[in-house]
Amino acid sequence: MMEWMDNSFWATVGLVLFPALITYFGVPRVIGKMLDKRIQQIVDELEAAKKLREEAAALLVEYEQKRVAAESEAEGIIAAAKEEAVRLTAEARASLADWSPAAPAPWKPRSPGPRPGPLPKCAPALPMSPSKRPAPC
Repeated sequence: MMEWMDNSFWATVGLVLFPALITYFGVPRVIGKMLDKRIQQIVDELEAAKKLREEAAALLVEYEQKRVAAESEAEGIIAAAKEEAVRLTAEARASLADWSPAAPAPWKPRSPGPRPGPLPKCAPALPMSPSKRPAPC
């Protein structure tokens, strides 16, 4: 056998033939298609995430505006309640100033009206069986 056909020679032949056979059978194309599909899937997910982020930002702005509106409405309600309390206090003080404790309204007890008499000892005649009927009056 020739001296140059040692193990190094066959390793070199295998190293050259393996990539050539893989390229011949189209393995890089299949791997490229799989990678392209995965890339497209990742791009779609990123677009969906971007859209969801924009929607979330819009909702955040909307709820922030609603919160500000609710706070201003609450402040208006509180201010109106304070004004009403001040007005009612002024009315009560004016009413107390008009009221004179020296001349109170005369107190009159209510008349009790006719008092009912004693209850009869016998009950009126009711349609009952004779054994259960009370004694006549």
